[in-house]
Amino acid sequence: MFEEFYEMYESEEQEVVALINRCIGGGFNWKGNFWEMTVVTLGIVSCDTGKVSTKEERLDWPVTDEERHSDKGWGRFQNEQICRLKIRRMKEEWAKDLVVQPWCISEVVKAHEDCPELQAVLDEYHKPVVIQDQVLGELTLDKDYGSFEGEIPWCGKDVSLSLEVNAESKPSWTRARSAAKKLLADCDTWDKAMRELAAKNLTELANNWLSQDEENPRNPETDPITEEELARRISLTHRELLGTWAENAAGFRAGQAVTGIVRSVQPYGAFIELTPNLSGLAEPEDGLEPGQLVSVYIRSILPEKQKIKLTVLEQLDPRNVPPQLLRYYRTVGRLDRWEYAPGSGTVTVF
Repeated sequence: MFEEFYEMYESEEQEVVALINRCIGGGFNWKGNFWEMTVVTLGIVSCDTGKVSTKEERLDWPVTDEERHSDKGWGRFQNEQICRLKIRRMKEEWAKDLVVQPWCISEVVKAHEDCPELQAVLDEYHKPVVIQDQVLGELTLDKDYGSFEGEIPWCGKDVSLSLEVNAESKPSWTRARSAAKKLLADCDTWDKAMRELAAKNLTELANNWLSQDEENPRNPETDPITEEELARRISLTHRELLGTWAENAAGFRAGQAVTGIVRSVQPYGAFIELTPNLSGLAEPEDGLEPGQLVSVYIRSILPEKQKIKLTVLEQLDPRNVPPQLLRYYRTVGRLDRWEYAPGSGTVTVF
């Protein structure tokens, strides 16, 4: 029943020993009415040549909708499993527009295989990657998300730092660190510029508020708040109007298929907004652009890292999906107006 799937691949088989990294999900084939499951590898050894490759490969196989959540689908391979497979490469005409040319699994020869070469690859993968930077301090690579995490001082306060990189490209590490250092070296200038911009746009509003504050004896007509005063006094506070990460994540679970909006597309994946205060990272997918409405599968939710792993199932027509209603978690206090504008990367609160 999967003839349409296997027709996309060459007839020649290659026998390999593969180190499975993880299953990244499945995409639905509407024409053939089946799911195409996918695992990615940490390493492969050719049984013919003995050559070891640590290039990430994508291995696909078809399943029915009923099989998707069984040991034929998600449960067919375990993370870090070493197995002997027969695989076939996708034909050029089908792979020409893909970022990675995938293979299909035609047979699992042996589910568990001893392979010292791939065990060495796995041992190396488990070693933490930590950079000790004289300016940025200790940075630890998150291999799943392709980012270095750390903390830096910013204008007298410790803040979290996340540098998005290509985990396989050390030059990208250098570029990201250089950009962060430039920002940090000029943090006072950036702070001043942000204060001045905020004051320029908000001073009139601040005086309007002052005129309505009956408990404040200050008269904005005779003693108005100036831009210089507001720039000096202004401070940034975090108000989770749409809930914290944990509050929003509580409404989702691994294994769900939900809708989301593509907010950013990077070489290592796409950031997809599930709610206005909750996003996840999906594997790279051809044809994705910011603003697109998509259906995604939630592979995992990691509360300790406040991260969600996704797989894109399909692109959707927004005319066929009802608009999402916002849920407000903060309903007390003064809030005259606020604007949520993800396209411009801003949230403005008045």
